[in-house]
Amino acid sequence: MFFENNPEFLRLGVKYRRIIPIVRLPREGKPDLVPDFLLERVTDGYCDILDIKLPDKKLITGIEDRRTFSQNVGSAIAQVDEYRDYFDEKKNRELIEQKYGVKVYKPQVLVLIGDSSNIDAEELRKIRLRRINEAEVLTYADIIKHMRALLEFVI
Repeated sequence: MFFENNPEFLRLGVKYRRIIPIVRLPREGKPDLVPDFLLERVTDGYCDILDIKLPDKKLITGIEDRRTFSQNVGSAIAQVDEYRDYFDEKKNRELIEQKYGVKVYKPQVLVLIGDSSNIDAEELRKIRLRRINEAEVLTYADIIKHMRALLEFVI
């Protein structure tokens, strides 16, 4: 609800021009998929997909040199991968374009999850780089950094 009422937090600087909340992706014989947001890119007008999880979810697990994203993050990535796969079919892309007036094709998928304030930034960067072909994993601290940078730029 907070992000629906304050979409400027999801623009990630000026990367996205329009934020579309609670999109329903109908499927034949199965329940609809419901990603939290479509984010329309400024650069080309196509949308990326964002799903939000609570900030209390554990972000990283493992010991010393074997740390990786937690099961919570893995589950969230699997969920947004399903949303991305939905748009592989042309009929689905056309349906969503008619229904919401947006284009979605090979979207980047993002997950907002966890709190990284107690995690070493370099360690988090290394883990993200190892998982580069998956969903982009953002934390609530990332959202705050983007907003602070935007405010500094504007002021």
